[in-house]
Amino acid sequence: MATFIIAKDPVQQQITVGDSTTKIPTTPITGRESMLVKNFAGETCFIGNEDVKITDGYPLEVGEILPFAIAQQANLYGRTESGEADIRILEAV
Repeated sequence: MATFIIAKDPVQQQITVGDSTTKIPTTPITGRESMLVKNFAGETCFIGNEDVKITDGYPLEVGEILPFAIAQQANLYGRTESGEADIRILEAV
């Protein structure tokens, strides 16, 4: 997993993702440079752009963590095939 330098206090958020497209996070922190996304519980969450589908999204399995170097203006979305995924994120500047 990549290592990121955190210049300010990180911000955590819990997001419930269902079978319709959900923005992750709902509101990015100002100046965001990195983010960790973890599927904490529930169903597989498929990650991608605002048009993500279960057939083309990156499958984030329960317990899996994805690190990102990601700008504040970049948007990430997720959805499940059915049911819900408990997504936890940690954003940093």
